[in-house]
Amino acid sequence: MKRSSSLGPPHSRRQIRRVAEKHDRPDIGAAVVREVVKRSGISPDVVEETIFGNAWQAGVGPNPARITAVRGGVPADAPAVSVNVRCGSSLQALIFGAQAIRAGDVDCVLVGGTESTSQIPYALPRHVGACAWATTRSST
Repeated sequence: MKRSSSLGPPHSRRQIRRVAEKHDRPDIGAAVVREVVKRSGISPDVVEETIFGNAWQAGVGPNPARITAVRGGVPADAPAVSVNVRCGSSLQALIFGAQAIRAGDVDCVLVGGTESTSQIPYALPRHVGACAWATTRSST
């Protein structure tokens, strides 16, 4: 029998800001992974693959899906793939996971997404002066 378990993020701006200020994206995702595994009643050892969306990978490190899965308790020998599609990464991760199950490639796949736009570094190498000017103008 096939079954699934899902868990959503905090919804209020205050909750989101409080979480995002204290934790990096893989830590946020790992907390969700631990809770989904707990609620689903499976052992993390049965997860055969992790597919996680993360559209803004700057500042996270290599393969956010791997970092999230391992921090969430999934064994390090289970493959993990990060999906980077603007505004559709988590949905695409879900599609890839469903396709893997339908094809018979895996029986248990962990899919999701993790993002914290407040922690995305930005660099505007050609516009630094304009950005600084706009910042000083808006504060006066």
